[in-house]
Amino acid sequence: MLHGICSLAAASLTLIAPGASGAVQDTAPAPRLVVVLCVDSLYHGQLERLDPWWTGGFRQLLDRGTVFPEAALPYGKTEGAPGAASFGTGCLPSSHGITRDAHVDDETGLQSSCIADPKARTLSSTDAQMSRGQSASAHGLRRGGWAAVLRERWPGSRSVAIAGKATTAVLLAGRSPDLALWWDSYGRGFVSSTAYGEELPDWVDSWNGGWTASARTWSWESTVPAERQLTATAEDDRPGEHSIGGAPTTLPHPAPELPEELSLRERAFLAGRAFTTPLMDSLVLDLARRAVIEGGLGADDEVDLLALGLDAGDLLGQSHGPHSVEVTDTLLRIDAELGELIAFLDEKVGAGRWSLVLGSDHGLPELPEGDRRFSPGGVRLLVRARRQAIATLRERLLEAFGTDFAVNLTGPADGLVFGRRDFADWDTTAAEARRVAAEAMARLDWVARTFTRDELLAEAREDDSPWLRLARRSAHERGGVDVEVQLAHRHLMGIAEGTRAGSAYLHDRRQVLAFLGPGFRVERRAGAASVVDALPTLLARLGVEVPADVDGRDLLGP
Repeated sequence: MLHGICSLAAASLTLIAPGASGAVQDTAPAPRLVVVLCVDSLYHGQLERLDPWWTGGFRQLLDRGTVFPEAALPYGKTEGAPGAASFGTGCLPSSHGITRDAHVDDETGLQSSCIADPKARTLSSTDAQMSRGQSASAHGLRRGGWAAVLRERWPGSRSVAIAGKATTAVLLAGRSPDLALWWDSYGRGFVSSTAYGEELPDWVDSWNGGWTASARTWSWESTVPAERQLTATAEDDRPGEHSIGGAPTTLPHPAPELPEELSLRERAFLAGRAFTTPLMDSLVLDLARRAVIEGGLGADDEVDLLALGLDAGDLLGQSHGPHSVEVTDTLLRIDAELGELIAFLDEKVGAGRWSLVLGSDHGLPELPEGDRRFSPGGVRLLVRARRQAIATLRERLLEAFGTDFAVNLTGPADGLVFGRRDFADWDTTAAEARRVAAEAMARLDWVARTFTRDELLAEAREDDSPWLRLARRSAHERGGVDVEVQLAHRHLMGIAEGTRAGSAYLHDRRQVLAFLGPGFRVERRAGAASVVDALPTLLARLGVEVPADVDGRDLLGP
């Protein structure tokens, strides 16, 4: 009976064209807390296929919130860092400057994490050793974002970002949250960096002291309904799945046999296991509740920010596919825990005193070998294809210039990078070398199209192709490759198992976008939308002027 009731409730929400009105929620006092929730790799199709089984937070968002079923990223480089930064700032990658997970150094041509900060040191609860080496920050972000805008309007506003991945935690709240926390692979719980203070707050230290007690005995049992086929969930064991750290590719995963007193190695093992299971999302949400209670978020009329990244579905989706038992189970767990979070916010912050926006950083394609009910298939390009491409490029460059400029492909083979030291005349030779390399790469039968750095940074024209427009919105004058390469549709380079996003195709650009709280009607709105629009849409409901440098728009405005 429950499934039928839920389905009927969902069906009663008609798809409304932009500008139309839906049923208005009960009026409530102004919010005291904004919750920005990024569920990595989630797209609206996932909400639809599991609609009859939602009973928690997703059910409430679908039945009580404003939902945009056609949400899709309006740019082409669909990786996690650009997605989190776009959600966090309301800007396109071409504006906020985070164009890839790994940026290319303009002087050396070497790649490094887009959030790596040589001036920052890691903060942990237990070990000074963690301060050695560089840490992470949003120093490369060129726009302010959520925390900065709220702080400008309410000077006493507090902001905390928590996620499993460092990139999500660092970028989701914008350039300057009071605190960003991410999971530590060494087993020390959640850590931060000196970009956010000199030490962790006491409430974080306290939480870090107890996480192993529950994680040590946590067993991953499937919660997928027995009628698995009705959920459009694939078999639990199928070709193309990737084993994470040697773990089985089927459920259940029993709790490991570990002593109560853990060695450093055992803590690190337990931390790795947590990071690669739905337990990671549970830990993020648990610490989020601690941030509200002991961090004082939402305690007064200065509007605070809580930015949360739930990343388990991305890693599991990349390993097992988005229709896998593992991903379905993870989403059902998120639904239940999000429902608990909503009840918690009603109790601690006050019903009607908080607003929530749900979004994601990108979509995810199915495994190339996946069941044809879910995937039209695909092609894996492995080491041989990569070597042939590099050999062809070097041969053509040697022929044209007498040097190959130390050309190389990025890891996913979606870009060409030259060794900068080899350019004798940067202003002229570089542009010509890029053009020649782009033409050579475009001749390969598994390449759909290429764009040189010069094309991407040139002024836009009316006759630009849709693909060039998408690529331009992902380009910035710093940190980009010399030639952007778009592989043929549903082609993956360099991975023998699993899948990944990153392309400009719709299966990677699709996402989820929904709002819940004061000022939002109960409706589903048709038309273009993306997480780039989340910040201006929610700010408008708060009565806050949208910064002039934001690329997104108020989706509910005139």
